[in-house]
Amino acid sequence: MTMVPMDLEDANGNSSGSSNTNSSNFDCKTLPTLLSNLFESGDKSSAILDLKIYLNTFSIKSSPQLASCLPSKAEFLLLFELLTCVNRDTNTKSNREFTQNVSNVLSQLLSLLKPDDLFHNFHDEIISGFKHPNIEVKLMCCLQVKRVVEDEDWRRLVLNEPELVHSLIDCLCISDDSSGMIVKEASHALSVIAMCEAGACMLFEETSSVLIHMKECLSKHNSTICFRIFEVVVKCCVHSTEAMKFCQSNTLLGSLLDKFGDSADILSRVVVITTLTPFTSCKHGYQWLKLEGVFTKLEAALSDDDPFSAIVMPEILKFFAALSKHFADLLESHHGRFLNTLCCIIGSDETSFDLLEAAIDCLTVVLSYDGGKFALNSLGDKFKAVIRRVGRLAKAGSSSLRDQCLWCISELLNAGQGDNAERVVPLCETWYYELDSQPLEFLLKLSKSPILEPRLAVQKAYTNLADQAWALKVMRDHPTFCEYLLDRTTESEDEGYVYKYTTIARILRAKACAEIFPPSFILKLRTYEKQGAMYVQAASQVATEEG
Repeated sequence: MTMVPMDLEDANGNSSGSSNTNSSNFDCKTLPTLLSNLFESGDKSSAILDLKIYLNTFSIKSSPQLASCLPSKAEFLLLFELLTCVNRDTNTKSNREFTQNVSNVLSQLLSLLKPDDLFHNFHDEIISGFKHPNIEVKLMCCLQVKRVVEDEDWRRLVLNEPELVHSLIDCLCISDDSSGMIVKEASHALSVIAMCEAGACMLFEETSSVLIHMKECLSKHNSTICFRIFEVVVKCCVHSTEAMKFCQSNTLLGSLLDKFGDSADILSRVVVITTLTPFTSCKHGYQWLKLEGVFTKLEAALSDDDPFSAIVMPEILKFFAALSKHFADLLESHHGRFLNTLCCIIGSDETSFDLLEAAIDCLTVVLSYDGGKFALNSLGDKFKAVIRRVGRLAKAGSSSLRDQCLWCISELLNAGQGDNAERVVPLCETWYYELDSQPLEFLLKLSKSPILEPRLAVQKAYTNLADQAWALKVMRDHPTFCEYLLDRTTESEDEGYVYKYTTIARILRAKACAEIFPPSFILKLRTYEKQGAMYVQAASQVATEEG
């Protein structure tokens, strides 16, 4: 068989000759033997399974010795042919397993080739693989195309192949992808293509065959598939201003907004809001939402008396909460209605359980950014009433709502260590005393709960408080809190041990620690830290003999 020169890559993208990594499980003679057995054996199912098991016994990318026994192009083609021999009858269990095993072996071996070798040697096989009825084969091909487009030096290879990009779009239209892996990988590959100007043009230029194919898919598939395609369009627009420009003029985004119109059903409106939410993460997306009146429509829906509005409301709240990460400074000046509505929902005893949970989650998101804290503080007493309500729910709410409220409290008390810390610390102190008449006692009771989740949330609150001098004084002055900190028996699971250890480490590194706590207590904290998170004190054992 004629060998085709194909370079290997290690995990860091280096050629095989530059890696010194060795694999104790690798044997240069085994792979050729197993391949030979596969091609000559009458029982190919057992032979391919042996090969798959062998390849899974070591890290294939950390085995540079494979360079000496990499399958030839002819052998690779024989592996691809194994997929076609079951193409017509892929629904039997044995054929599905065989096809899955062949795909697994091919995927591992192809991952060792450089993108250009992969593309030039097996272009036709990958094109054909996308048409295979088995999902595993489509996924294997999708992963190979993704590898090519992720390499900036070789991305142009795919940009010259519209048929391959058509196949990626077809992957978005697969209805029986239960794992979601094909959709995930195809979506990622398409968004990477859109990052360069040529890629954005290929995908979304008005006369592009890819855009025409995309619109054909939108016209003939159900709403679930259509929204899947729109999600990818939005993802591409968020990552690429060029893609955004094309999509503003090619009617794709307009078609998405049409699904939010007055004639749209309630569930479609919910999905549209979810699909549009990523635009809140970039400046050009924000400007487009503003220009198209999306903010105005959603803010009007916040005060809608329609009985179905409760179905849409959680998504609207999440949409505006997402603004906190990049546009928190605009919440107070441009989106005050959202803040007021959020407070009203949490403060009302008539709010449904599901909506209350969604509102608490959104409040937690807004509080996780300094700008969000400043915007909420601008509401004055209205927000303080919300804090008191969250404190009551953390004490007496259902278990799931209690946990949500405790995580919300941990963000409420997080001053961070950034440039705004000096401004945030006084807010945290004020809000702390709004939670309860005895806030630390209330938190301490919950941190001794037999259930892990509330303990973790409260421990996170302690960690966030550890950066603030006023809070360290409160901890010091509590009659039992220091004793609780040093007591390892309050935790029984690994995650709890780690969370508590993190709190102690943060206290020790606080600037005010040495000024506030006595040296003897600091010494105990340092011993705790030195022993590590998982330290267990050995118990004295007495051995006795019978007789």
